[in-house]
Amino acid sequence: MLHDIIDTGRYEEHQEVDFKIVRTYHRHLYKIYQCANCGTQVKVPVDARHTAKNQYGSNTRDLILSLAVSENVPINKIRQFLCGLFDGRFVPCEGYIAKQIKRAAKDLQNFKEDLRNEMLKKDLLYWDDTVIFVNTKRACLRFYGDDRIAYYTAHEKKNLDGVREDGILSELNESQKVMHDHYTGNYNREFRFRNVECNQHLERDAQRNTNDTGHTWSADLKDLIGKAIHDRNKAKKEGSTSFPPERIRQFNASLDQCLAKGDKEHAELYKKVRNMKGADYGYAFEGALLNRLRKYRRNYFHWIEDFSIPTTNSLSERSLRGVKSKMKVSGQFESVEYAQYYATLRSYVETCRRNGWNEMNALKRLTDGNPVTVKELFHGTESG
Repeated sequence: MLHDIIDTGRYEEHQEVDFKIVRTYHRHLYKIYQCANCGTQVKVPVDARHTAKNQYGSNTRDLILSLAVSENVPINKIRQFLCGLFDGRFVPCEGYIAKQIKRAAKDLQNFKEDLRNEMLKKDLLYWDDTVIFVNTKRACLRFYGDDRIAYYTAHEKKNLDGVREDGILSELNESQKVMHDHYTGNYNREFRFRNVECNQHLERDAQRNTNDTGHTWSADLKDLIGKAIHDRNKAKKEGSTSFPPERIRQFNASLDQCLAKGDKEHAELYKKVRNMKGADYGYAFEGALLNRLRKYRRNYFHWIEDFSIPTTNSLSERSLRGVKSKMKVSGQFESVEYAQYYATLRSYVETCRRNGWNEMNALKRLTDGNPVTVKELFHGTESG
């Protein structure tokens, strides 16, 4: 049975968001004059942006850089994407795309040097590195920074020489701290900074040891660290900057118990493996873990006494995650030079993003020849 209905004057709103790609084509005409007496032709000077007969606008160059650096799209895939975008009428070659990456990176040399100088003022730096491939060979891409700075470098080898070449750790003083994932090169006598070890990696190693050996000391250690971090986070929210002395003594006593128990269980494991050829049962790893804990104890657990010291190096791991994704997608860089270009561009884009800049706006500034400056990002002023 139908009933009469009346208009209430009210609506239920449903929104739809979409976008439309609009291709634009611009013809730039430069007049040609001719002398009435001698017939010599004189051309109006061509704008530096239009020296080639055909070129792509800044929006296209911005998109190329964004796809290459932020989305880690291989050059051949960028070309395919642009082919579809321009409906196949104008298709840039891969050489042109590579040239844009190189040109933009070279235009950022001053930015990167200024960023390095800004970073050297920090009380605490995070750093980590990861393996990349350059022309089928293993190489290294390294991160330095914090929640506002992302500074990347690339090297042919993952060694201390590359760290020295970066010129960052060697410039830090005794009051500055560096968070890392137990890179022993950081303890070289030439460096003066304070080393801070990542407890997240220590917890993983403790879990691995428990899985390999079945020993309980490493499980106790993991529980001890997790409980202390939980209590620390709670205390920080309440305004504390450190645990009280009694809580610090309690933690250290529990840690001593873990290590003593570890020594006992490790000795018992030795009896099991000493006469068994090729059978390790995690003995070597456990021994190295116990030795490392004793040697670098304060570097691992100084955060108990000072809440300003972080407990994990997760910031560095997050910062390198995109690079690892690029290796999965692209496989490798064609040369270490292009790995360095990538590192420079990623330093610019990621640092701008961490300081509230829209990525495409920052890239627009770059391709227009006026990149965002370190002074703008950190001091609210533009460079002259």
